[in-house]
Amino acid sequence: MKDLPSIAKLTNSFSKLPGVGVKSAERMAYAILSMNPEDVEEFIEALDQASHNIHKCPNCGVYTEDDMCEICSDENRDHTVIAVVAEPKDVLA
Repeated sequence: MKDLPSIAKLTNSFSKLPGVGVKSAERMAYAILSMNPEDVEEFIEALDQASHNIHKCPNCGVYTEDDMCEICSDENRDHTVIAVVAEPKDVLA
Protein backbone atom coordinates (compact mmCIF):
# COMPACT_ATOMS: atom_id res chain seq x y z
CA MET A 1 0.00 0.00 0.00
CA LYS A 2 1.40 3.40 -0.91
CA ASP A 3 1.77 6.22 1.58
CA LEU A 4 -1.03 8.75 1.68
CA PRO A 5 0.27 12.28 0.99
CA SER A 6 -1.93 13.83 3.68
CA ILE A 7 -0.59 11.44 6.33
CA ALA A 8 2.97 12.14 5.21
CA LYS A 9 2.37 15.90 5.42
CA LEU A 10 0.77 15.64 8.86
CA THR A 11 3.57 13.37 10.10
CA ASN A 12 6.17 15.78 8.75
CA SER A 13 4.45 18.69 10.52
CA PHE A 14 4.38 16.88 13.87
CA SER A 15 8.04 15.85 13.49
CA LYS A 16 9.01 19.55 13.45
CA LEU A 17 8.06 19.79 17.13
CA PRO A 18 11.00 19.54 19.55
CA GLY A 19 11.60 16.02 20.84
CA VAL A 20 9.19 14.40 18.38
CA GLY A 21 10.73 11.77 16.16
CA VAL A 22 9.26 10.27 13.02
CA LYS A 23 7.55 7.34 14.80
CA SER A 24 5.96 9.61 17.44
CA ALA A 25 4.87 12.03 14.72
CA GLU A 26 3.31 9.15 12.81
CA ARG A 27 1.42 8.02 15.94
CA MET A 28 0.14 11.56 16.46
CA ALA A 29 -1.00 11.79 12.84
CA TYR A 30 -2.98 8.57 13.11
CA ALA A 31 -4.36 9.67 16.49
CA ILE A 32 -5.78 12.78 14.83
CA LEU A 33 -7.49 10.58 12.25
CA SER A 34 -9.13 8.50 14.98
CA MET A 35 -10.51 11.55 16.83
CA ASN A 36 -14.12 12.55 16.41
CA PRO A 37 -14.67 15.55 14.09
CA GLU A 38 -15.54 17.92 16.96
CA ASP A 39 -12.26 17.18 18.74
CA VAL A 40 -10.32 17.66 15.51
CA GLU A 41 -11.98 21.05 14.98
CA GLU A 42 -11.20 22.02 18.59
CA PHE A 43 -7.55 21.04 18.03
CA ILE A 44 -7.37 23.04 14.80
CA GLU A 45 -9.00 26.05 16.47
CA ALA A 46 -6.58 25.91 19.42
CA LEU A 47 -3.58 25.85 17.07
CA ASP A 48 -5.01 28.68 14.99
CA GLN A 49 -5.80 30.85 18.02
CA ALA A 50 -2.37 30.27 19.58
CA SER A 51 -0.54 31.10 16.35
CA HIS A 52 -2.57 34.28 15.78
CA ASN A 53 -3.09 35.58 19.33
CA ILE A 54 0.17 34.85 21.11
CA HIS A 55 3.27 36.93 20.44
CA LYS A 56 6.38 38.02 22.28
CA CYS A 57 6.22 41.11 24.47
CA PRO A 58 8.01 43.88 22.58
CA ASN A 59 9.76 44.91 25.79
CA CYS A 60 11.05 41.65 27.28
CA GLY A 61 10.17 38.79 24.93
CA VAL A 62 7.78 36.88 27.23
CA TYR A 63 4.79 35.33 25.46
CA THR A 64 1.59 37.33 25.80
CA GLU A 65 -1.78 37.89 24.17
CA ASP A 66 -1.81 41.57 25.17
CA ASP A 67 0.19 44.50 23.77
CA MET A 68 2.72 44.02 26.58
CA CYS A 69 3.10 41.16 29.04
CA GLU A 70 1.64 41.25 32.53
CA ILE A 71 5.07 41.87 34.06
CA CYS A 72 6.04 44.82 31.86
CA SER A 73 2.60 46.43 32.10
CA ASP A 74 2.54 46.21 35.92
CA GLU A 75 2.90 49.78 37.19
CA ASN A 76 3.98 48.50 40.63
CA ARG A 77 6.86 46.44 39.23
CA ASP A 78 10.35 47.12 40.59
CA HIS A 79 12.23 48.17 37.44
CA THR A 80 15.59 47.79 39.19
CA VAL A 81 15.17 43.99 39.31
CA ILE A 82 15.33 41.69 36.29
CA ALA A 83 14.96 37.95 35.84
CA VAL A 84 17.07 36.17 33.26
CA VAL A 85 15.64 32.95 31.80
CA ALA A 86 16.67 30.73 28.90
CA GLU A 87 13.23 30.51 27.26
CA PRO A 88 10.06 32.65 27.51
CA LYS A 89 8.15 29.65 28.92
CA ASP A 90 10.57 29.55 31.89
CA VAL A 91 9.06 32.80 33.24
CA LEU A 92 6.02 30.83 34.42
CA ALA A 93 8.19 28.80 36.77
